[in-house]
Amino acid sequence: MVRDQIEKNTYPNYSNRTDKMSKMLLVTIGCLLMLAALDQTIVSTALPAIMTDLRAFDQMSWVVTAYLLTSIVVAPFYGKLSDLIGRKVVMQFAVMAFLLGSLLSGTANSLLVLIIARAIQGVGGGGLFVLALTLVADLVAPRDRGKIQGLFAAVFGISSIAGPLLGGFFVDNFSWHWIFLINIPICIFAQIIFHFCFRFHKKNLYHQVDYLGGIYLCLSLTCFILLCNLSGREIKLGSDLFFFLVFSWLIFLFLFVRTEHKVPDPLLPMSLFKYKNFSAYVIVGFLSGCILLSTLTFIPIFLQLAKGYTPTASGLQILPLTLGIITSTSLAGLFISKTGRYRWLPITGNLINVCALLLMSQVTPKSGGFSIGLILLFIGIGLGPQLSVVTTAIQNTAKSNEVGTATAALTMFRQIGSTFGVAVFSALFIFNLTKAITKHPDTFPFNPSEIFFNNTKNLIDINANQINAMEEAVAFGIEVVFLGLAMIAALSLIVSYFTEEVVLKS
Repeated sequence: MVRDQIEKNTYPNYSNRTDKMSKMLLVTIGCLLMLAALDQTIVSTALPAIMTDLRAFDQMSWVVTAYLLTSIVVAPFYGKLSDLIGRKVVMQFAVMAFLLGSLLSGTANSLLVLIIARAIQGVGGGGLFVLALTLVADLVAPRDRGKIQGLFAAVFGISSIAGPLLGGFFVDNFSWHWIFLINIPICIFAQIIFHFCFRFHKKNLYHQVDYLGGIYLCLSLTCFILLCNLSGREIKLGSDLFFFLVFSWLIFLFLFVRTEHKVPDPLLPMSLFKYKNFSAYVIVGFLSGCILLSTLTFIPIFLQLAKGYTPTASGLQILPLTLGIITSTSLAGLFISKTGRYRWLPITGNLINVCALLLMSQVTPKSGGFSIGLILLFIGIGLGPQLSVVTTAIQNTAKSNEVGTATAALTMFRQIGSTFGVAVFSALFIFNLTKAITKHPDTFPFNPSEIFFNNTKNLIDINANQINAMEEAVAFGIEVVFLGLAMIAALSLIVSYFTEEVVLKS
């Protein structure tokens, strides 16, 4: 294996950071995290306009899949490289990749160019996710990280919900190109800040680069994400391609794990999973990602198809979820700063989630907007500690020279959980929707498998019988989905209970 000369950061000296420099860097990092989160969801409402302009409706899902695929695959690489050669240069590369992808996406005149540009943008976006959370460990002492991680979790939550609203705004008032071009000035500003404000003392070391493990991980994650995002549409369930991807995913995963046990400096050290807290909180991160993105996916479907909300109105109805996340992450951060303890915060959050998700499963088309908003508020309160506290806990578990790798692992599993959760619950939702509409086979207005791409403007002319059939079927599908999510929250509660308290240092 080739030996490359690299540099390794010393453990940061928090006392040498000036308040002005740290605040400037944290604001810049928060802006970049916002961009990466926005670009996961901002395309959703702009897709019809993009596909109409590029005349490629049959390949619409690849615009989203390309970004998601590359952003997840590159996460472990950013974590490992940032531990080895320093956060600054790796972050600058991520910003440049995101800037280039945004520029190419904003000027794309064909679907192929747009898909390639979105893949490049995902390479940058994946780094922004990982490094934004990792840099907090370099800039802030362990006990104070909870407040910053809570703020970043709130930024992520707001961006995830604001994305579709902003996408619709740009399409309605300007053009879809601006949902990408708006990123460019912020990326340029960030590069300037990182160049002048972000410095670390470094020393030279030699390391062997785990190329083989990286290849196996890329191939395994690619197969898994393609299965989650394209099964049932481009990839038919039970087809030869479907089984080929399943088999390839398992084989490459096995080869990756075996390689990581053998190489001297693995991309994702299996030794991390020997830490009880690391293994437990990675699972909690996976499950919380599943709950958050599934909630953000299915609540708008219920509001638009069962209650007749417009896309904008359904986006505004979800705002209490963001408010709950902001409130709980802020309070959790203050609690950690004062006490240095965190174990019971995810446990309490999961308990709240179990109750709130069970209540959401009982929502019907006749339920009022206030009731739905109140339940979403409590779901947000329950999710908050799992989005912020878990990151701090994992960084506190890892060694100082493995903080980036550990944070990247959590980010990767959280994103995989999001993808896996939406895929599984989408299949469950469609299955139960189909089961419900067998009572009204002649009146349901569209094919259940197309529900995630249906434009509510096309439902204006349907009659009363079709409306009643649709509301009844969607409500039944949503009930099953949220009962399933409540079970996921219960599993997360059990896992978080078996963690150990490791007091954070001030």
